[in-house]
Amino acid sequence: MFKLVQKNDAEAFTSANLELHTQIYLGAHNDIIADFATGLRRRLAPFRRAQFRTEGRLSRSHEEHRQVVKAIVAGDAGAAHTAMFDHMSLVEESFERLAETI
Repeated sequence: MFKLVQKNDAEAFTSANLELHTQIYLGAHNDIIADFATGLRRRLAPFRRAQFRTEGRLSRSHEEHRQVVKAIVAGDAGAAHTAMFDHMSLVEESFERLAETI
């Protein structure tokens, strides 16, 4: 995804973002959580796409993802939870910033 950030390719980043999150849901090995998260993402898709119009959001999102993946690979569930929670909070903040400009 770093190459997409360098190109400032929000459309391709959005697709890669969806795939990354889908793989995280599947990696939880919990069909109920995966189904719930997938349905919620589908309903929020227009809003989630819009956040990438916020200046610098692609690079911030990439760094947030790096922290999540690093924790998952290390097998650190607590750090993964914290990193994902922070990521979700920052997504909300980015959308709020975007809404202020509209």
